Order: sequence, then structure tokens, then C-alpha cells
Amino acid sequence: MNNWLPFALAASVLMSSCSTVRGPSLILPTVPAIPSAAARSPDPETTTVLPPSLRRVAHSASLTIVVDDPSMALSRLQGAVLEAGGFVLSSSSWSSPGSPAYSNLSARIPSGSLSNLRQVALELATQVQSDSTYGQDMTIDLRQLQRRLQDVTQAEDHLWQFIVHSDDPQLGTSFAVVRDLLEREKADIERQLADGADRVAFAAFDVVLNQTSGLTPIE
Repeated sequence: MNNWLPFALAASVLMSSCSTVRGPSLILPTVPAIPSAAARSPDPETTTVLPPSLRRVAHSASLTIVVDDPSMALSRLQGAVLEAGGFVLSSSSWSSPGSPAYSNLSARIPSGSLSNLRQVALELATQVQSDSTYGQDMTIDLRQLQRRLQDVTQAEDHLWQFIVHSDDPQLGTSFAVVRDLLEREKADIERQLADGADRVAFAAFDVVLNQTSGLTPIE
């Protein structure tokens, strides 16, 4: 049996990683219990590589508009966001005697509702100071992460097989350290994939509402 093959495979996977593990080396006194195959298996939806014809695009929109009543317009926009199935990340309003009031909204909404929410904001405006939309194609990045996750998962499975069949406690402990590094990288990749999926599913929607000059600000 070539005992060095699993270690070489795991080391190759770790060396090709772009991430850097900081801190002191881990020392495990004993080899941990072996989890079940189900516990080690990641979500199939994150490991299945996207087909070439399928694109994943993250959308966003940013508007600065002038309205008669920023506070009231903000309330209407918040209601529209919730009705569309989105959620408000942050919102604020400001007013001071003698100065125009303003409000801000930052929200995430289902990507398919972005056009409708932009239209709601535009209908509230007496003037549009800026209106921009942006789309970022994340397909290549997500596909690379999915392939990397497959490689790391396979390396982890091979490593477990070696640990099971090894009768050398010291080698088992050393390979458990490598296994821990693989698990950390896998968790980081899964986090990046989840974040990418969230950005694709929910568009960023940011609006600044300025009060029309000359109106008495709301107190």
C-alpha cells in the first residue's frame, strides 16, 4: 500500500489554495471520531458545477431623487420593499429648521422585482438627480468555487480513508491536522458560494431622497 499517496493529494490541494491559514500549528493529541458520509457531504446544489449556458448575475440599483416629503416617500418605499419580498438593511431621515430634509434607504429585494421598485421610486420623484443600475456576472467565479469545493471534498474523503486504515497513531494525528485545514477551506468556500447565491437572488436597492428646495422641512 502506498501510504504517501493520500498525504500527497491533500498537500497538493492545500498548496494550490489562495487562502492563507494564520496562527500557530494545530496539535491534536488523538484522532477525532470519523463522521458519517452524510455529515461530510456538502450541499449538492453548491458542489454541482454550473453548466456553460447558465449565467449568474448580481444586480443593483442606486437612485438620488427629489421629493416633496422625504419621510413619507421613505415610508412608501419601505412598504414596497416588504411587499416585494425584500428586506430593509438600513434607513434614516433627517430634518432641521431652515434646511431641506432628506432620507436614505438601503434594501435588498428579489432580483426580479428590481425594475418595479425603481419605478416606484421614480414615480415619487419631482426630480431625478441620479439613476444608475449595475449588473455583475458572477458565473465564472461561482463555477471556479464549485470546482474547488469538489477537489477539497474529494481530498478530505481520501484522507479519511487513509486515517481509517492507518495503524500508526502518529501518522493518524498528522493527517488529522491536514484534515482540519481542509475542513476550514471547505467552510470558507461554502461561505463564499452562499454569499454569491444571496447576491444573485437579492438585488441591492439604494435610494437617497432629498426634499424640494423652498419647502418647510418636516420637524
